[in-house]
Amino acid sequence: CRELAACPENVFFVGDHSRDIEAGNRAGNITIAAAWGYLDAGDDINRWQARFIINTPEQLASFIEEHYMKVP
Repeated sequence: CRELAACPENVFFVGDHSRDIEAGNRAGNITIAAAWGYLDAGDDINRWQARFIINTPEQLASFIEEHYMKVP
């Protein structure tokens, strides 16, 4: 964020593991849990504390497109 002069609270942080979401939350980013990819059978994505959960790459693209203009 520093190198791009971006405000952390305006950055989407997408991850497919709880540690990704933890990192994004600690950085103050808008966290999005990707419900595909390297998920273990026992993972409960709802417990990761992501702000949003997206189920497919196509939904992610639509989500970013829809919300991009709403970020100050």
